[in-house]
Amino acid sequence: MSDFNNDGNENDMDTELEENGQADSIPEPSQEEIARYEDPHYPEYYLRQIPTTEAEILTSNEIIQEGLYNMGIILKDDLEDYPAAAIEFDRLQTQYPDNVYRLDIYYNMYLMAVRDGRTADAEKYRQLILKEFPESKYGIAMRDPHYIERLKSMDEDQQKLYEATYEAYLDNRNGEVHKAYSDMMENYPMSKIMPKFMFLHALAYVTERQPEKFNNVLRDMLKRYPDTDIAPIASAWLKGMAQGRKINDGNASNLRGMIWDTKLGNDSIATSADSLIFTIDPEAKQLLVLLYPTDQVQSNLLLYDVARFNFSSFVVKDFDLEQMNFGRLGMLIVRGFDNQNELDHYRKVMSQTPSFILPRQVRPIEISAPNFEALLKSGGSFEQYFQFIDDKSYTDTEENTLQEEPEAPKHQDEAGQPTSQGDIPQTDGSSIGNITVPEPKAKKPEPKVTPLAPIKEPLPPMPEYPAGSEGDDPLFD
Repeated sequence: MSDFNNDGNENDMDTELEENGQADSIPEPSQEEIARYEDPHYPEYYLRQIPTTEAEILTSNEIIQEGLYNMGIILKDDLEDYPAAAIEFDRLQTQYPDNVYRLDIYYNMYLMAVRDGRTADAEKYRQLILKEFPESKYGIAMRDPHYIERLKSMDEDQQKLYEATYEAYLDNRNGEVHKAYSDMMENYPMSKIMPKFMFLHALAYVTERQPEKFNNVLRDMLKRYPDTDIAPIASAWLKGMAQGRKINDGNASNLRGMIWDTKLGNDSIATSADSLIFTIDPEAKQLLVLLYPTDQVQSNLLLYDVARFNFSSFVVKDFDLEQMNFGRLGMLIVRGFDNQNELDHYRKVMSQTPSFILPRQVRPIEISAPNFEALLKSGGSFEQYFQFIDDKSYTDTEENTLQEEPEAPKHQDEAGQPTSQGDIPQTDGSSIGNITVPEPKAKKPEPKVTPLAPIKEPLPPMPEYPAGSEGDDPLFD
């Protein structure tokens, strides 16, 4: 009787363990074992990271491939150790024949062979690109057996072509713009400034009243160059077209000064010419606003050049620099002028400094701080300010006419000695220096928007496009 009861108790215990999932269970790791898994000083830390599943092994192989490729690029570009770079590229090709970096490896091996004068090896990799990747950007470019010779002269040739294309666009010679784009695609498809050619190519369709082609070119540009600096503008325009907005054809004339219409605000701010009130006060604080199209001037380079000029030319006076962007309109604002007299002196020093020349696309505008604040708060445009001063000022700015600026009289200190060129003469606030205040009802003075002499220099790469006033873009009606 006792045996029967003992057997029954054992069976009941086994059943209870199975139900609770405790039969043949793996003991939990101790705190010491867990600490070893997380401490790189113990083997358990590394053994735990060995991939075991198929997904982990695939991820591990991708990491190794990326590391080998980056190692080869560093050896080639940064250290210029071509033999060592070739070893890493060959190792990647041997261990992972189907890696995603094959096209770039072929091209880098081609460049290294060309630089080392190994013509046969260069031709070998050119043929590999043409065979395995015929429709890639490298494959299209290397159909020309003299590709490397073209590559050497590419920068100079494409820069000249872009300058000519831009002038053709401004002169409404759209046929030349389209042809220049086709020539670039045929001769320099990998050019760094190809997005700029595509941009002009698209804009030319605006005045030709072909919105569908305009959209197609912008979409193609975003697909080929999604990370280019001009992509945000193209994306904003496509978004506007998708929302049903009509493009403004500019009365069948390409918009030379389209950025002057840009509103310094957003769609929620309604403005009119009558709602803005400007004043002429030479004793008020003044600003020098450098206006430029953001797709033609590198904003950071302009900021650096102006800051260097200020530091080297003015010892006593400090100036604050502030950048703003509204769509395609970029601004660099120079603050720190207590009156018009100080601003005139600053402009004179700038014009007499041979080492400092503003890019020809930059328009210097003198405006009082209250007038500028009125523009910002009301969301107005610089066109409204130009019209307030004088319509002729707007025309002169648009046509980039260089006017001769009269030489300002020399400033003298209390002892009657001329001040240094850089230091701005101080005033006691009771006078405005040599500035003559116009009598009432006299003709309104023209703003000093005299552009500096243009120079022949390569256009800088396109800058970044911070979020601006896309809703007020003058491209749309």
